[in-house]
Amino acid sequence: MLGYAFAGKGPLFALHWSFANGLMGLIPGLAGRFGARPVDSILSFVKLLLLLLLASALPFALSTGVEVGLGRVAFHNALFSLFLPIFITDTLWAFMLVPPLMQLFGLLIARVEIRTIQAVYYLLIVMSAVRVFSGLPGFVSLLKGVLSHYEKGDAYPPAIYALDRNIDKNGNGRPSV
Repeated sequence: MLGYAFAGKGPLFALHWSFANGLMGLIPGLAGRFGARPVDSILSFVKLLLLLLLASALPFALSTGVEVGLGRVAFHNALFSLFLPIFITDTLWAFMLVPPLMQLFGLLIARVEIRTIQAVYYLLIVMSAVRVFSGLPGFVSLLKGVLSHYEKGDAYPPAIYALDRNIDKNGNGRPSV
């Protein structure tokens, strides 16, 4: 909300996205409040990862659903332009940062099985991050275009509008090239 206010959009601009950001922090916070214990086995490590997946997916699935429900963007575009980029990056960052922070604060007990699963886990995370962030130069140019349209007062990026028009143009739900 503060980011929207500082950007001149007002604190109530896109309220459902601000709610999603708060819900993302609330989900793990409630787990800690209601009996979460230190991670000391593979099963509890898997539960931690599932909680992080839930915290990354649920809030933004709801916000994306609001965008689709309000008719601002087609489902296909909402899925691939809004939900998946947020979900993938938030999940990668959560998976990379939360376990070492938990270990730092003594909430992840590094036994042999936890160390083994962490070695495999971080190898998979690094390879996934390399794959996701390898498209970063294209993303940066897209972001520059989006920001230039926001400065002009456009509410949504032109890429989403273009995808909507292409899907609507051929009428079969598949984008035209």
